[in-house]
Amino acid sequence: MINYSDMPWKYRLREVEVFIGNIVGKERQTQKQKEASLEMKDEFDRLASSIVESMRGESREKTLGIGMASLSLCLPEKNWKDLDSLKSFAWVAISVLLTEVDKMQKEAKNRGGRALR
Repeated sequence: MINYSDMPWKYRLREVEVFIGNIVGKERQTQKQKEASLEMKDEFDRLASSIVESMRGESREKTLGIGMASLSLCLPEKNWKDLDSLKSFAWVAISVLLTEVDKMQKEAKNRGGRALR
């Protein structure tokens, strides 16, 4: 988040700016900001894809287990004071879980069973 800031000595980008792949300026984006936004988005997509691949197990049960464990790490505890921590990892974990649940529903439907509710 510091690498893509226009003024890294002064501030870092907020996580939401990295997550959506945009560097938001008060005025229109300069060419440099547009290029940095694209590079940052590509880097985030690469990292998120790498995390998703590492979460996929040899079986559905293992993938669901890794996904649930990853998501549980993202849930705040009662004494959690770090409100500035990264939160996008939870969205990545949720996407892995929802992908597996969607596959399960489609398979159940194709077998003539009812979809999961």
